[in-house]
Amino acid sequence: MAGITLTRAGGTVAVDPGDLEATLRDALAARECFWLDVVAPGPQEVAALREARQRWAEGAPFPPAADLVLAGILDRVVQGFYAALDYLADRVAGLEERVMSGKLRNPMGEVTALRRALVRLRHGLGPEQDVLADLAARRSATPGTDRLVSEAGAVVLHQLVDRLRRIWDAVEMERDLVDNVVEVYLGLRTDRLNVIMQRLTLITTIFMPLTLIAGIYGMNFRHMPELGWKYGYPASLALMALVGYGMYRWFRARGWF
Repeated sequence: MAGITLTRAGGTVAVDPGDLEATLRDALAARECFWLDVVAPGPQEVAALREARQRWAEGAPFPPAADLVLAGILDRVVQGFYAALDYLADRVAGLEERVMSGKLRNPMGEVTALRRALVRLRHGLGPEQDVLADLAARRSATPGTDRLVSEAGAVVLHQLVDRLRRIWDAVEMERDLVDNVVEVYLGLRTDRLNVIMQRLTLITTIFMPLTLIAGIYGMNFRHMPELGWKYGYPASLALMALVGYGMYRWFRARGWF
């Protein structure tokens, strides 16, 4: 099991993982140098640390200073943000394609999941930008600040900040695309409803004269000449069929069907 120790001017103390955040806040507030050591880390080691160590173990030149080592690790963190953004962008594009093609009737569940994922990504990007910008500002040539970062390290950190800002802008664009998908879905749904209502209205309109004919000959008045006619029943059916078909052809010629 992983153990965490914090070394400061007053000595080394063990830190409970549950108290790690509060301990680091206190150490940073004291504005003194300290060393945080994680002994025998388990599978919950940050992926960026594993990737950076593997990269250096495979022959990449090891940075000559601590700030450049940190910059190398943070570079892998930023790469992770890019990977997450690419994955979400592919999901957004796929969602938009399925909605436009009509293959997905109700996308709201997936839309909600994508929105939450993009919000979580933004929550990670914001603090990361702040920390890197603060570190980059603490280079040795800046009077009145802690000498934590060299000029070379500050250049790399500024580049990482710029990359994070571009990722932030891309995340905002993906959020807008998700909102556009919702608008497209609602628009298509309204159009489908309008088409259905139009067809139902046309069918009702076609049956109105047929109902009128049936109503007239269903009154059974004694002095209706057609009631005693031998071919009255088939003639009335033929009249209704003719009227209905004629109205259908008329509506179809105007593109309403």
